[in-house]
Order: sequence, then C-alpha cells, then structure tokens
Amino acid sequence: EFSGNVPVLNAGDGSNQHPTQTLLDLFTIQETQGRLDNLHVAMVGDLKYGRTVHSLTQALAKFDGNRFYFIAPDALAMPQYILDMLDEKGIAWSLHSSIEEVMAEVDILYMTRVQKEASGPVRVRQRESAVCSSRQRSPQRQSQYESAASAAAC
Repeated sequence: EFSGNVPVLNAGDGSNQHPTQTLLDLFTIQETQGRLDNLHVAMVGDLKYGRTVHSLTQALAKFDGNRFYFIAPDALAMPQYILDMLDEKGIAWSLHSSIEEVMAEVDILYMTRVQKEASGPVRVRQRESAVCSSRQRSPQRQSQYESAASAAAC
C-alpha cells in the first residue's frame, strides 16, 4: 500500500531536469562559497541538452541577487524557457562566447559536457588552462560530497 505521507525525491525526468544533482551542486556551492545568494554563476558547455544546468539555474533563481553568464555555441544555447523564467523573476543574465569574457567576474564556474547522445556530433573545444587553474574550480570537493551522498542513499 502506498502512503501519501512518504516523502519522494524526484531523481529526474529524463532529458529535462536532474534535481538530485542540483541538491549536490547546491551543497557544494554552500560549502565552497558560504552562501547561495548574491553569486555570479557562469554556466559553460551544452546548455541546451544539459539537464543539470536547467535544474541548477532554476534552483539558484530562488535565491536573491544571483546573476548568470551563459557560455555556449548558438546551437547549444540555454533554452528560451529558462531565459524567460529568469526575465520574469527579474534576474540578470547574459550570453557570452568565451570564458575569458567573464572569468574575472564569476564566483562559480559550472562546466558541463556536450551531450553527444542527444545532440549528435558537435565540435568540442578543449578546456582552457585558465579554467583548470581557476579559484572557482572544486571538483575534488564535489566528488567527496557525491561519494558521501551515494553511501547515505544506500
């Protein structure tokens, strides 16, 4: 028998959203930045098909003062419905063609891979050395948090 009192956490809806990854991302941001508001967040890569960027943008839009920088080729740009949602909430965002344009301004640099299975063959640029050595980079911490979260879920 199913009960209406059992909490359910949506693990995603296919290619649109990834809420469990967003919880991990929010935790990592809180741990590394000490806050979830008043952040300058750059999202780079496949913003069209990358469900993690859709979910994280919507989650961070719930906190005051956040600003978004979207960096992607036109063919992989953030979907219009996300941009419309940000506009409706009065949240600042801008489109860019390179990381260098915004690197000095951002607190969070969120890199996502090209979803080859969704988009077919797309030319993927190599990571720039500025990204790998930036103060915004913290994949080791995120991996540690993910391991702990996975162990707790089992």
